[in-house]
Amino acid sequence: MDTLLNSGVLIGGILALVVIEILALWSQQKGAEHGMSISQYLPNLLAGVFLMIAVQLAVWDASNTALLSCLTLAGLCHLLEFRKNWRRGSRT
Repeated sequence: MDTLLNSGVLIGGILALVVIEILALWSQQKGAEHGMSISQYLPNLLAGVFLMIAVQLAVWDASNTALLSCLTLAGLCHLLEFRKNWRRGSRT
């Protein structure tokens, strides 16, 4: 397991799956007239991407600036998602 983490293969595989998920949602959105937009899922997916990158950077003992940048971007994505859900909930 240490070898997978240190090589970046494990986190890289997870990130590849997230990119495939984003592409699948995008292609499904293009073909459907109704339904949920990818913009509803994108902030959460991007937050996960930034958190996975932060985990990999921590394993590689990268600089604190790079690690904190990824964590900040993940937090901003979560705030964006929260804001969208807050607005949606206040309309009902």
